[in-house]
Amino acid sequence: MLDPRSGDVVEREGHQVIFKREELDEKGELPPPFNLERFNFNAHDVRGHFDRDLKTGAELMNVKRDKDGHLRDKLGRRVNEQGWLVARDGALQDKRERTKLHKHIMEQNAGDMPQLFTYKGKKFDLKEVMGALDKDRKGQIIIRRDAKGNLVDKLGRPVNQKGYLIDKDGNVVSSEGGKVMFENYTLTKDGEIPKLFSFLKFNIDEVRGDYEMDPLGNPMLTKARDGTFNDTKSRKVNEKGYLLDN
Repeated sequence: MLDPRSGDVVEREGHQVIFKREELDEKGELPPPFNLERFNFNAHDVRGHFDRDLKTGAELMNVKRDKDGHLRDKLGRRVNEQGWLVARDGALQDKRERTKLHKHIMEQNAGDMPQLFTYKGKKFDLKEVMGALDKDRKGQIIIRRDAKGNLVDKLGRPVNQKGYLIDKDGNVVSSEGGKVMFENYTLTKDGEIPKLFSFLKFNIDEVRGDYEMDPLGNPMLTKARDGTFNDTKSRKVNEKGYLLDN
């Protein structure tokens, strides 16, 4: 629901602020990644392009600064000190300059990607499952093939079409020890891994009204004479079904 004075989205009980008013879009939608599903970005699409050590494949953070002092990768894109693509305010963005993680999330981790979790609750760094890959001028990863036609990275390690390290069964594995991080059946059809962050423990039902969905997945709401929307309990919501204050 919304705080009547500030317009912030708050919990039903206790009125703790969950999202600031300025974090909602013009339609009242929650900011990413909360308004997206857990496969909302590819690791390589939010990573800068750097030279790599020929033997280990490790990134060589030979970043350059522009005239304003901002860090740039090999393709001239803005990155932070951790090598992630960022917007002017420090928010994580992909190669198409679409925001993927809020600036506050990046700030809380000193500019680095927050640790993720496997479905078994094990913490891991996103870079652990990324193959050592170059990129073309458009930021697309360049995946090679071995003599048998299998997709591999610069070190000859098997990867899937999204650039994640895999084993012979298509499971995404860690770079150290080849431990299975995500089994093949948990990936999307094109091989994307789920992004399970600790902050996704947020319970969206706490700020969502009561309503049914139509066949297209849109909330079925009652429209009042003044043009506002109500849920089945006559509580004010926006067109996305989130509880609002006056």
